[in-house]
Amino acid sequence: MMEAMELTQDYIRLAFEKYNWLIFDDRLPLPVLKLSKARTRLGQMSCKRGFLKRRPYDFMISISSYYKQSQQEIDDVIIHEMIHYYIAYNEIKDTSAHGKVFRSMMAEINRRYGRHLTISAKTKGMEPTIAKQPTTCLVLAIEMDNGTRYLSSVNPKFAHEIALTISRISSVTSHSWFTTQDAFFLNMPRVRSLRGRKVSRAFYQEMMGRMKPFEFPMI
Repeated sequence: MMEAMELTQDYIRLAFEKYNWLIFDDRLPLPVLKLSKARTRLGQMSCKRGFLKRRPYDFMISISSYYKQSQQEIDDVIIHEMIHYYIAYNEIKDTSAHGKVFRSMMAEINRRYGRHLTISAKTKGMEPTIAKQPTTCLVLAIEMDNGTRYLSSVNPKFAHEIALTISRISSVTSHSWFTTQDAFFLNMPRVRSLRGRKVSRAFYQEMMGRMKPFEFPMI
């Protein structure tokens, strides 16, 4: 796997100037170039169009820095958007956004310059440049007088209210608060009222040993 490159706005400009000269015969005026944090697309070319068939204007190319990519992959995205820019700037009619003209230009660039341009890029499975921080959950563990046990992921904003509710329920024999980043709780709803998931005694005790005790302020 090729090494990921840190994408900057300066680099986008340098790459644009390089490929404008190399591929597009230096015919494209410098558009607005932007970094984005888009998650669903790696690049985008946009422009405005006026009334009465006025030429398109205010061209902008934005490149996402959200995902880790190699220099070659980033350059392919930039060139992809430059094709869109070339077609729009020169008011070339195409059959669709990635129509016959676009596909013909893309194929020629891939063949002539050894690029790996594609019609679209799938972001699913790509690694973000900044790893997502683990989510810390506030957990309430409850034992009832009938022997049942519950674990609950609590919305911190409602923890004090839930603690007050517990103090008034005589059937609760013990309860404890914890914090954890355990994956078991990540898909559980963060409750705003006293409810939880019933678990076995063995699982309850296992989780108690894996979580960090949290001292809830005295009521």
